[in-house]
This record gives sequence, C-alpha cells and structure tokens, in this order.
Amino acid sequence: LWVASQLPSIASQRLGFQLSVQLPAFDTRFPAWTVIISAMMQATRMTSHRLLPTLLRNYSQASSPAGYVLCGPPGGGKGTVAKRLEDNYGLDVLGTGNMIRQHIRDGTALGKQVEALVAGGGLIPDEDVMALVMETLQQRRDHHYVLDGVPRTLAQAEMLELSFPPKAVINIDVPDETIVERLKDRLFHPGSGRIYNLQFNPPQQEMTDDETGEPLVRRADDEPETVRARLKEYQRSTQPVVDYYSGKGRLHTFSGTETNIIYPQIQAFLDEQLPRVDQ
Repeated sequence: LWVASQLPSIASQRLGFQLSVQLPAFDTRFPAWTVIISAMMQATRMTSHRLLPTLLRNYSQASSPAGYVLCGPPGGGKGTVAKRLEDNYGLDVLGTGNMIRQHIRDGTALGKQVEALVAGGGLIPDEDVMALVMETLQQRRDHHYVLDGVPRTLAQAEMLELSFPPKAVINIDVPDETIVERLKDRLFHPGSGRIYNLQFNPPQQEMTDDETGEPLVRRADDEPETVRARLKEYQRSTQPVVDYYSGKGRLHTFSGTETNIIYPQIQAFLDEQLPRVDQ
C-alpha cells in the first residue's frame, strides 16, 4: 500500500507521465509490497528498470539488520559454512532455493508465477528473485542474516544495495579441481536441499537423510565434466558481482582447499563484528 501511494508522484517527477492509483481498502491479507512491485513490473516492462530503483531507495528509510552475503563456487562449501554461521553467530541463513520452495508450497501469487517459470524450463527474472528476497528480509528486519545464493548477477546486487546493503560479502575461494573431486562424493536431499558428502559430512545412515529418513540422491550435474562447465559459468556470471563489492570495499575473500581451513579465517573476521551465541 505504501508503494502504491508513492507511484503518482514518482511517475510525475521522475518518469514524466501522469498516473492515477486506486488504493484498495486496508486488508491484512493484501500482498506484501515486493509482490506489488513484481506484478507492476510485469505490466510495465518499458519503465520498470527506471521505476524500481526509485521505489527501493524511498523505502530504504526503514531500519535494517546487519546483513552479510555469502558467495562462492558450487561445491565450494557454502552450505557447511552457512550452517556454522547459524550455529556460532545466530545468523538467519536465507537461501533463494528455500525461499522459492516456501512460496510455492504456500501458494502465494509470486510462488505460482515462479513455479510456472520453473516448470517451463525458464529462468526466473532478476526482479522476481529480488521480490522474494526483499519480502523475506522485510519479515526478518530485526534479525542479523546471511544471504546464500543471492545476488548472482550485477542487477540483483544493485537492487539489494538500494534497500538492504550488506555489511560485508564473504567470498569463498576454492581451487576448481578440488571442487571437482569433492562433488563426486556429494549426496542431495530433494525435499529440503540439504547436502551431504561421503568424505566430509556423511549421513548417519547410508543414502538416508538424517532429519526425515527419506532417500538421498546423486545429482547428474555433479559429474566431473558438468562440474567444470558449471564452474566456468559461475566465474563468468559472478565476476561482475565480485568486482562490484570489491569496488565498494566490502568484499572479503577466504581461500583454502577445505572448509576446516577456510572457516577459522571467516570466524576471525566475524568475531570483530558479531558476538558469538555458542559461548
């Protein structure tokens, strides 16, 4: 509702056209502001790239918690690091995969839209991904958090910066061939996205998820040649994001071949910023 109330003045002052908005009666079931933005952009593609930054910038006056971004190559140990950050510092770990699955399960308007895209083999547009992220962050505005899996593109990073600029970006750096070897032993729980590794983090029972008892699977895209192709694509698509945060002085890279080598470096960095909850 707040966003809708801002549209006429923004349209007139920034975009040069008149816009009339009919506000609905207040209803606690009314969709969150991020869903309004996503729906609006679907209908006004020619102006959305100019309208969204202004909306987000105006809305960013609201207070936000300390947020971090966790990035690194597929198979680089982000999931393990994220779990330790949750346990050690009480950070809410927010992954786009879980956000998407939750919206689909809840049958939200955005969830239905994303489900249709995924079912058709299409890519989820940046603005829809960020609508999911922004709504989730708004709901957790009193909690410190770490984003896992977003932003993936420069456009997503710029949208995030306007409303919820991260305090720091934790970049995990692992050699490609180390990842190739590691993923040969990876197991995956389809229902939750939980990941196991036969060498570093095996399930308690063979091929069985620890929490649900459901079977684990091996992903076809964990084959060595497929992994190498994914790593190459990751470097291509993510380098602009890395450069973006490096330019802002918020990129912190931690290198190693194992999570047990990398994580103590991350701990030393975060201990200067956050209290531990496990002590």
